[in-house]
Amino acid sequence: MSRARRRPTGRAAVLAVALVTLSAGACSSGRTYTLGDQVVATTTALPSTAPTTAGTAVTGRPSTAVRTSGAAPTSLVTTIGGGAGSPTGSPTSGAVTTAVRADRCSALAADPLRATEPTLPGGRAASSASIGVRLAFPSDWQVTEVTVNADQVLDPRLIPVLALKPDTPLKPFVVRTASNYPGLAVFRFPKPKQDLIYIAGVMREFTFFRKFQVQPQTLSGCLDGAGALGLVSTNYTLLQLEWMTIRGDSFYLVLGLGLDGGTAQAESDLTNQFSRVLDTFRWTR
Repeated sequence: MSRARRRPTGRAAVLAVALVTLSAGACSSGRTYTLGDQVVATTTALPSTAPTTAGTAVTGRPSTAVRTSGAAPTSLVTTIGGGAGSPTGSPTSGAVTTAVRADRCSALAADPLRATEPTLPGGRAASSASIGVRLAFPSDWQVTEVTVNADQVLDPRLIPVLALKPDTPLKPFVVRTASNYPGLAVFRFPKPKQDLIYIAGVMREFTFFRKFQVQPQTLSGCLDGAGALGLVSTNYTLLQLEWMTIRGDSFYLVLGLGLDGGTAQAESDLTNQFSRVLDTFRWTR
């Protein structure tokens, strides 16, 4: 089934511009479904050692399904809250009702067979001392130095909570292709007083009000041992992934953007690529 394609207009383009600035910083999209402990309703092929389940569709997407799965070889993504009956993209849909299973994440990270510095076949790896993260990525991706303002990537309610101003410059760790898409950006902020569930809810609204259709379910999983919550959304031009976690004295935001291919196969290919990259996510601090 074909579907009409829409370009983001006005505020609909704000987030896209922010992450294209990460291209100046382009962040990629899709599905870095790098996480999880138990499966409530999610997703697709992980690395060969991981079990899989059927994908779930983004509300309002008539012909394709966004696939979500765990990037870690031994994990799956959990979807919590929301559901197919939730209002399309509504900021109140997908309310999180379950906390991230931190104990499960720790157990996965402690697996003695898990690589400390994983690589991708034919790829390369890089780390950021300021962000404290290491990633391996395809050979046609590169590290890019980018600066964006806080209000381009954060909901206004989070900016003061994180001791920032709207125009505070941010320098994420960015890896992406020369054409900007796909790519990933990792941000590090001071630890907020609010918990991860509150932050994920606020970021869901931030994404929704920028005219992205947000998948009703909130994803739950693990980023190298740290419990994380994730959102998947599309504006039918770009497919966006957001992962959020609190670790130690910091809050981390992983943003991904990729071109929305408009078919289930194109989206599956994109999300599988992100899954492979996020499987190599490791903390260095």
